[in-house]
Amino acid sequence: MLQSPNVQLREMSAFALAKTLKRLEEKIQGRVLSHLLYLMRIAKKTIQRRIALALANLCSAEDQRTIFIDNNGLELLLGFLGSTNLKQQLDGSIALYKLANKATTLSPIDMAPPSLTPQVCVLFIVSLFGPCVLLDLELFQTISRTSIW
Repeated sequence: MLQSPNVQLREMSAFALAKTLKRLEEKIQGRVLSHLLYLMRIAKKTIQRRIALALANLCSAEDQRTIFIDNNGLELLLGFLGSTNLKQQLDGSIALYKLANKATTLSPIDMAPPSLTPQVCVLFIVSLFGPCVLLDLELFQTISRTSIW
């Protein structure tokens, strides 16, 4: 529906999708979050990574430390970057990008210097993980600007 030629249908679909995502974000707290964190500890590695990916997109900024530092979620996301699957690399990169954006919006310290250019970020990632994570920078920027991300 988001690719429909009907403009009104696209707008209504985008609105419904945004509203659904907002409701999901609001639900990930308390018992739901505790259960997801439990699954991140005991489930198969693929399920752990999927949960970490979902939480990176849906968690509140206040829960980031609990999820990604205290419960190993950051290591799970970094595992995506080492994958041979380009889709997984892209998903992991986008999730890490979103986490960084959420973290900087809550940071009480004024960050200096201003954020790095995307090219520098990609070069940094490549220097850490090797050429296996080279991304199409234009595609990454396009995806990171879409309304669903």
